[in-house]
Amino acid sequence: GLALRVAPVALFGFLVNCKPSEAFLARFLAEARGLSEAQLDSVVWPAFSYGSLVLLIPVGLLADAWGYRRVVAVGLGARLGTRLVLATAPPGVGWAVVAEVLFALATACDPVFFAFVFQIVPEADYVRAAAAVGAAFHLGNVLGSLLGQGLVWGVPLEGDGLAWLFYASLAFTALGGLCLALFPPELVPPPPSIFSLARGPGGAAAVARELRVLFAVPTVQTWSLFWLFGLASALLALNYYQTQLYLIDPETRFGLAEAAIEAAAVAGALGPVAPWLRLSLDSPASLLGGTALLEGALYLGTLAGRRSVWPALVCNCLAIGFFYVLYTAAQAAIAAHLPSKRLSIVLTCNTFGALLLLSAVQAVASSARLRTSAYYVVAAGLQAALALAVGAHALLQKRKGLERLYQEMPAGLGPEGLGGGGSGG
Repeated sequence: GLALRVAPVALFGFLVNCKPSEAFLARFLAEARGLSEAQLDSVVWPAFSYGSLVLLIPVGLLADAWGYRRVVAVGLGARLGTRLVLATAPPGVGWAVVAEVLFALATACDPVFFAFVFQIVPEADYVRAAAAVGAAFHLGNVLGSLLGQGLVWGVPLEGDGLAWLFYASLAFTALGGLCLALFPPELVPPPPSIFSLARGPGGAAAVARELRVLFAVPTVQTWSLFWLFGLASALLALNYYQTQLYLIDPETRFGLAEAAIEAAAVAGALGPVAPWLRLSLDSPASLLGGTALLEGALYLGTLAGRRSVWPALVCNCLAIGFFYVLYTAAQAAIAAHLPSKRLSIVLTCNTFGALLLLSAVQAVASSARLRTSAYYVVAAGLQAALALAVGAHALLQKRKGLERLYQEMPAGLGPEGLGGGGSGG
């Protein structure tokens, strides 16, 4: 049944994303590894961003050629390496960069992991399978955040003692590796790889034609627009929400805040199973336009409170929850509408585009020396751009549809004939 096929994959996602260390990474690197704020901002965090950009598309192509399951195993190994380096490496910025590059490889494999879900279930179950795996993935971080905050409070942990959080994350990830052996087989054999097409008689032209076909379906295009602008906007908020809360109240319990954000992601991932939402997956323009404006308003709403973290936290949670409703729906909708099952390529290309947009936005914002609050205005602007892009795409598709209709009409019933029928009287 569906549950037996999806359960090992969902449990894997839960365990590898159960990270008690996640909310305390910056504090650990500063207190235990002696890194300054400038080193974190200018060297360590950019290593993850640039590493992700470099690795995403090669990982997607590797999955197409080598198999999704093997690339998921590569991501597991990179996660284990990240935790091990952070827990055991000596002080110094170099080891922190190594950990971030390993984590960039791990997260570059995440789109392949989510794409694998659609290889093991029939199309009728795409939405439910994506919702179950997405919710389990984020539920792992809810538990990890609460466990991390509990250990920091109860032991207590500080300074070098925070390394125990990374050992705990390492243990959960290792348990996830056991689930990998239980993954069910794919239901349908994969198509010939892109590299096989390149070596064939068509060469590079055949590859280019195949890639064009992947993005030729209007529904895939619409959801890809959401992926581009929506993911960039959400990542911007996720990058800065801790700083925003810290500026309001330095005593914020960040483990609990992280758990709240991830709980919103869990609820969002389950959202696409709602019948009314499933009806919008094939023609999502109105849904995406409306939610883009709503999310933009929520990002601006985070700026309303200055004496309490609650308005900012609630608005962040709601915005991230809405994002993950659509993010999970996008995976299922794109998978269902692809003419050939090369989902790893589409998802990694879309994620690459979103990260490229995010990097460009952050570079401009950094050069303008924007404050944290201004980044939320930028996030709202990206949502407005999404609404405009989806609306323009819908109008373009409508115009193309009318043109095809006129071309298929009998002679004299085209737009010219319909407009000039009475001119001879």
